[in-house]
Amino acid sequence: MTVFGVQTTSGLYVVDYPKVIGPKAQATVTLLYIAKSNSTESVDLLRLMTNHGEKIVQITHDREQVVQFDTTSLQWQQGEAPAAKVINLIVAPNMSVPKGVHVMGAGNTATLQNLGDGRYQISVVPASTAKPQIFPVFVQFVPALPSVTTTISCSVVAKE
Repeated sequence: MTVFGVQTTSGLYVVDYPKVIGPKAQATVTLLYIAKSNSTESVDLLRLMTNHGEKIVQITHDREQVVQFDTTSLQWQQGEAPAAKVINLIVAPNMSVPKGVHVMGAGNTATLQNLGDGRYQISVVPASTAKPQIFPVFVQFVPALPSVTTTISCSVVAKE
């Protein structure tokens, strides 16, 4: 079978492919995978254009969870003591490292603590719970993780 060309979907790019595949033979197509921001697909397609028509190969893949937050939002009730609330995160080995946290809003604080073995804890304290407010906490990773949500949404909500 003669292969005229190869086409893929999503973030797959063809690096090399065989020009001829013999009867009952195996062949290798070399691909480069570029993970796209917010891409959640677990299946891609590889289309071979041959002298025997189009041949389609389904490629199933898993993406490793680089960062796992136990939650990405914190909430305090108006009038409640502005005590620290904690978010735990786990970072896959050799992927990225959280280097700091940046909190918006005057007087709000956030700290990052390394617990070891890829485990981290972020502690957030609002400056006040006297009135409703919303403020984000940004987690900074090195290298940066453009496809990972790195913002924690914090809010002080009005009493019901």
